[in-house]
Amino acid sequence: MLLRIRICAVYTALLLLLPVLSGCKEKETTGKVAPAKVVKVDTARIIAGDLPVMRMFPGGTVAKESVALAPKMPGYVKVVRVEEGQAVRKGQILLVMDDTDIKARIMALESAVEAAKSQKAAMESRYSYAKSNFRRFSKLFKEDAATREEFDRAESKYRAIKAQVMALDANIKRAQAQLAEAKNQLSYAEIASPVNGWVTRRLVDPGTYVNPGVTVLELDSEDAGVWFKAGLDEALLGSLKKGQVVTLSIPSAGIEGQYPVAQVVQRVNPATRTFVILIDLPERHVRGGLFGRVFVKTGARHAVLLPGKALVNRGGLEGVFVVGHDSILRWRVIKTGRTWTRTAGSWRLYVPVAGAKEAVQQDSIFIEALSGLDPGEVVVTSDLEAVSEGNRLE
Repeated sequence: MLLRIRICAVYTALLLLLPVLSGCKEKETTGKVAPAKVVKVDTARIIAGDLPVMRMFPGGTVAKESVALAPKMPGYVKVVRVEEGQAVRKGQILLVMDDTDIKARIMALESAVEAAKSQKAAMESRYSYAKSNFRRFSKLFKEDAATREEFDRAESKYRAIKAQVMALDANIKRAQAQLAEAKNQLSYAEIASPVNGWVTRRLVDPGTYVNPGVTVLELDSEDAGVWFKAGLDEALLGSLKKGQVVTLSIPSAGIEGQYPVAQVVQRVNPATRTFVILIDLPERHVRGGLFGRVFVKTGARHAVLLPGKALVNRGGLEGVFVVGHDSILRWRVIKTGRTWTRTAGSWRLYVPVAGAKEAVQQDSIFIEALSGLDPGEVVVTSDLEAVSEGNRLE
């Protein structure tokens, strides 16, 4: 009995819903479909190409010429006029030592020289008299007008005063030499830059006591130029040669391009199993210590490529607007790989310096499509923010 009542209730509910369902269906069938929005945009075809297989290795810039500056005199550092990373010019004063002791010594030596000269001047008048007196007694002694004792006394006094004059003269010369040495040391109190470049290390502060020969500042020469140095896998040692072109990227210096290898160091580091290559950078504004990457071609592979301008990022998903055979635009999520550029008919890896968003706006930039696209398909490349799913191409 209970089962029969439930069946009747369900049947009654269905009868009540039939008019509602019938009205919805009628409304759906009689409604008009809005026409697709027509858009006028640029398009491009998906292409395929043989891309080089690249291996990436990190590295950095190193100065070809580094200079270590050290004082030639002991003492305390008085002033340090530069900081690490600061650009300096040749002849610029970078550090000043405390020269108080040297200046005091110079004053003492100057006084000693003047005193010795005064003594010599006084002694020379006595020497002149003793010399004349000695000559007079020599003449008298020859004429038997003076005794031997008088002659010997005049000669002894003459020679004694002469020795004193010579001693004073030697003292003056010694003091003058010491004075010249002190003045020369005074010039060592200021340490100037011998090159145009940058300060890479500052090892002392004002008040630090340093001995002669102890490094206080280190500089990198700008005029000598910069290497890019990288450690490569030992497996490439036999295949990489001097002059071979590799792709180099140093984002902080605005460098991205192809450079020949200048040197290949034929020695493998047993700890890292790598060998060193050096790339000569002609750009003079580059400093040492900048991070970069070098890309070495090791083979080739086939890949699908789309214009960089066609890529859209929405909600964290990368995709493109594909133009169908019916000219309707359809949004398609794809998976992308590396960015490439084609120059003189050859592909090379592109590492954007100003950022990927700006890089993909260039006509020569292509992005590898790992999945989601086939060669020959057409995609939208302009006004990507204005188009949407379902638009019709004009």
